[in-house]
Amino acid sequence: MIVPDTHIWVWWVDDLDKMTVSQRGHVKANEAAGLGVSAISCWEVAKLVGLEDVGTPCVIREVKGQKGAVQDFNVGYMVAHKANEKGIGVYGSPEDTAKIAAFDYVIGNEDRHSGNWMVNEKGKIRLIDHGACFPENSKLNGNMHFIREAQKKQYDLDSSIKGVYREKKTAILQSLTTLGLPTKAVSEVGVRIDGLLSARNFDSLRGTQQW
Repeated sequence: MIVPDTHIWVWWVDDLDKMTVSQRGHVKANEAAGLGVSAISCWEVAKLVGLEDVGTPCVIREVKGQKGAVQDFNVGYMVAHKANEKGIGVYGSPEDTAKIAAFDYVIGNEDRHSGNWMVNEKGKIRLIDHGACFPENSKLNGNMHFIREAQKKQYDLDSSIKGVYREKKTAILQSLTTLGLPTKAVSEVGVRIDGLLSARNFDSLRGTQQW
């Protein structure tokens, strides 16, 4: 199974001309094994760990026989780099930063750049675009802005964050399995949760060292 970004799924079922030849070939080669959509998986994890207020609501819908994710439209929000240009704080409170950094670590988000979360005029955050999550390896590599911010500010992993993932670990893994994520991807989520629980701070998170 592969887990394409939501817009790739939409193009696959409704507008193939927007995909490159290599994209079409890759999806076609993996279609028989199943196509997952990571947005719904991330939303399910966000709900389990109490991040509904920053996650973007998402539901499964079927189009032309293919299941995919449909996300809520964030009215009144702008992408983070635009908010930053207006002088709006884009990381929220230290608590927000730490919670989102922990969430991104657990889901293995390797593409949290400043175009992949949104902020309103009051600085409220909405997370979007989860097409590069749930890797089947232990080392994260890519854009991890919230993790880097938490490392830069030397935030500790406090007991409240750890407590949520300790309590919800089994439910998270069961939910991801039910949604059809590959066994190895689900297993790595479990490994990262264990890493989160054993780490003292964000700097010591396994697999996030600077490259």
